[in-house]
Amino acid sequence: MREAGAFRRTSTLLLATMIAIVASFVAVTIYTRVQLSHSAAILRLSDIAAPSVGYLATARTAVYKLNSTIDRAVAVGAPLDAAEIAEQRTLLRASFDRYRALPPYPGEAVPQATAYRELDELDRALPRILALAPADARSRQTELTMRLDPLFDRIDEQLLGLLEINNGHLIHDAAGMKQSRRRDDAIAYGLDGIILVLAMLATVLVLRVARRYVALLERRSRELEYFAVQVAHDIFNPLTPVSLAIEAARNRGGGHALTQTLERGARGVERIRHAVESLRALALASTPTAAGERAWLAAALEQAIADSQAPARVRVEPFADRQLACSPALLSRLLRAFLDEALHGHDGLGVAVQVAARARQARVELTLAGGSFDAATTFVPHVRGPDSGYPGIDLEMATARQIVESHQGSVGVDGPVLWLALPMA
Repeated sequence: MREAGAFRRTSTLLLATMIAIVASFVAVTIYTRVQLSHSAAILRLSDIAAPSVGYLATARTAVYKLNSTIDRAVAVGAPLDAAEIAEQRTLLRASFDRYRALPPYPGEAVPQATAYRELDELDRALPRILALAPADARSRQTELTMRLDPLFDRIDEQLLGLLEINNGHLIHDAAGMKQSRRRDDAIAYGLDGIILVLAMLATVLVLRVARRYVALLERRSRELEYFAVQVAHDIFNPLTPVSLAIEAARNRGGGHALTQTLERGARGVERIRHAVESLRALALASTPTAAGERAWLAAALEQAIADSQAPARVRVEPFADRQLACSPALLSRLLRAFLDEALHGHDGLGVAVQVAARARQARVELTLAGGSFDAATTFVPHVRGPDSGYPGIDLEMATARQIVESHQGSVGVDGPVLWLALPMA
């Protein structure tokens, strides 16, 4: 009972450990995905800071080109390139408008509004200088020096200030993302370590469960062996004087009725002796298979046929010999039990034995020639009638079934076919 309780506790602990492993794995996956998809620093970098820096840099470039284009034309007295000025003006306004559409950082709204007003002023100033002819060099120079150059300087200063704000946040968010990455890595490594520890614990528990299960099976097998021997001893002891008394009574003679009674008594004693001896033999043969112990099917089948009730009625179909994961004594005893079941209940009928390999198991099929097995009673214990002609209480097939199934095998009846299957080595 203590071993069974320890086995159940270890199994429960193993189940809890496996659940913890799965939960830890799910936690790592969820945490990683949440951090990647909802990190504020990543969102600010990808959606605000980086685009803002790009738009402001493009706007500054447009301001520089506008200023350079006008300065060159005024300096040499050439006509202004209206198309170039219009292109740079459109680029400046489009870049700044895209920048304004983004969410502002704290402290960015005031310089942004100032820069917007300066751009409006530039839109009003550019048509005036474009309207002046190249010959009016004095007025063009005055407009450039007194109005446009200071305006370009203020716009550039405002754009530069906005660039510095966004660049500062870009650096800050990048540093925060790096720190967040380190923290996430530490958490992920910690969870991975927990999973590793739990996996090692699960491995240890699996081995412990296996060892305890094997020990429990071995202990129960030894108990079965001891029980069978003890029961056989306890039954055979009182049977001996009974048999001697019956034999003495028969030797003294008597009436016909007395003789029949003594004969029935003798047959009853023999049936009990045969049943107990069969159970004891099965129990002794079903001791745990030692590690690496193997049995060749052909040799075991040959021995079982030789020990059966009617070897002449058994015909074996040719087959490729198989090595099974059980002891030779056990395999031979199981095959004999199945052969006896096929032979003694069907007088005169032949039995064909066939062997096939199915799903890493060797299946031995016993087919009756002209008869069939009762699937409802074949593996059920029952008492044979006194006039059946076969001694004993029929417990062999029920016991054999339990032994086969304890070796991860199976048994069954399919009409005229009685079969058992055992794992191959």
